[in-house]
Amino acid sequence: MPFRTPTQQKILHTIWVKSRTTQSEISAILEVDKSTVSRNLSPLLKEGIVEKVAEIDPGPSGGRKADVFSINDSWKYFIGIGIEQGEIFGVLTNFAGKSVASTSKMINIDAENIVDVISEVVEDFMEMNNNILGIALGVPGVVDNEAGVIILSESLGLRDFPLEEVLERRFRKKCYIENDSNAAVARCFSRPMFYGMNVLYFLLSLPFVLSNYVGLGVGIAIDGEIYRGSNLLSGETPLKVALMKKKMTLPEFEKSPPSDVDYSGFVKKASDVIATIVNVLDPSVAIIGGDVNLFPDSLLNDLMDSIKSKIFMADSKKLELRYDHDGLKTMALGSVRAFLTRFMKDFEFSKKVFSIG
Repeated sequence: MPFRTPTQQKILHTIWVKSRTTQSEISAILEVDKSTVSRNLSPLLKEGIVEKVAEIDPGPSGGRKADVFSINDSWKYFIGIGIEQGEIFGVLTNFAGKSVASTSKMINIDAENIVDVISEVVEDFMEMNNNILGIALGVPGVVDNEAGVIILSESLGLRDFPLEEVLERRFRKKCYIENDSNAAVARCFSRPMFYGMNVLYFLLSLPFVLSNYVGLGVGIAIDGEIYRGSNLLSGETPLKVALMKKKMTLPEFEKSPPSDVDYSGFVKKASDVIATIVNVLDPSVAIIGGDVNLFPDSLLNDLMDSIKSKIFMADSKKLELRYDHDGLKTMALGSVRAFLTRFMKDFEFSKKVFSIG
């Protein structure tokens, strides 16, 4: 284990949050003396998890140069996976959570094949087995992220399914399971502009057969922290509307969206729900993502116009309302961000990460 005390972990977390920092800055943030920082920073440097990246001149007042430290991005890697009813997306990230490689597949995912489909994606990256620290997943439904259990996922046909345990037995790597929309909102906090903000992420999930209901989950972040609710049910918002009546599969739609489909029923219901939640929670940022990257431009424009028309005092409030076109990539990267956040802040969790294998 590269850090052996909570103090070392706090120093690591501070460097991770700041990206680049000095011993003096760490000392001030953690309110500990510089000798404590120096003593606890040394093991992190020796393990290679932290590295010296620069020196700062002392300035006109003179004195010694200050060393600048950063996380070693190539120290370890993560596999992040985003799953929806008709698609899976996998990404290999470095220790900073930045994408190194990715893979995706459109397939109808259910209780019968979910473990095998996930395993195929994981195996694509397992040539780096010794350097992979963990596997993070964002999945639709009600998730107990502490226990690693999918409590209920209607779209995947799962109930009380211990996905974390199953995957850890198979791959001997620490796994972390997060609700899909929570994973998506977690990705927002890899961008400094969103730190500490109130953010809503509306994740629209198209079924494999498009005449079935569209899924909607809402990731809620309050003051920069994911809000899961008293019963882990925050953001679970059934739309109960299909994108179209036409019998068409998701791969067919991606290849060639039909021009003769009336989307007005979907636009009305989706905009009603999204605008109502925005009006109730009054966020700084509201992002609409998921499978919107597959929507034709006309549908995107109609949906956004309809949402804006239903938001109370939309012209005067400070609200950034926009689309995210990264699809399941956002969920995959966000699940890694959620894993990293837990790893950097929770000492007992980090011990479990290194105890598996």
